[in-house]
Amino acid sequence: MATRFAYKVFHVQKIESATQRPIIFVCHSLGGIIVKKALAISSRQTYKNDRLRSIYTCTYGIIFFGTPHSGSRDAGPLDAAQRLASLIIPKRAALFESSLVQALKEGSETLQNITDEFLPLMSRFRIFFLWEQLRTNLGYTEHYIVRVESAVPTIDGVDKCAIPADHRGMCKFQNVSAPGFKTVIAALKRYSQAAPMVIHGRLKLEAEMLEGRRRHEAMEILRDDQPTIDNAWGNSAS
Repeated sequence: MATRFAYKVFHVQKIESATQRPIIFVCHSLGGIIVKKALAISSRQTYKNDRLRSIYTCTYGIIFFGTPHSGSRDAGPLDAAQRLASLIIPKRAALFESSLVQALKEGSETLQNITDEFLPLMSRFRIFFLWEQLRTNLGYTEHYIVRVESAVPTIDGVDKCAIPADHRGMCKFQNVSAPGFKTVIAALKRYSQAAPMVIHGRLKLEAEMLEGRRRHEAMEILRDDQPTIDNAWGNSAS
């Protein structure tokens, strides 16, 4: 799923000739996990796959709405996990895939692995963590789908704020007066204003590094071919 997501971003960039535009991701729930995985994949690409790497290079900020970075405490039993999955995954997706259900659980190894991949990259991005203040009606009971301790990891230098809504509604602002709307818009404006200069600097650095790698590879090729050239001249002289 993460690979397809990264490809989709890459494909849109390619179509619109926008591989050098700043990117700000706005993610809700498990969408944030997909973004983290996609950025980890993108960061490992070399200049030989520079279009896919450009997602990592050009990402300036990420806003996480209720992303379960360490899973959900209420996703322990299989039945509960399936209900939670049906709330936060599009109906067109495979809702009850076993790996998805396992990933929802608190302390999930899948989530921990993605966190381990993403953690070294975090200082590169502006990050905003948002969490739900209201319980979600599950029909049979009400629960916090993603508790604050999972939605907001203990990390310095990040923005964080509560949204007075449940998990479903926390990213669905009805109007400009909706709680949390102004906070999110203000963050997007800050990020949008600062992003162009930062991304321009990254792209310049990447271009310089790319040129250095290409020169190094050219020198290596010439060095490897030198004995052949010398032999050819020697044979010619004899």
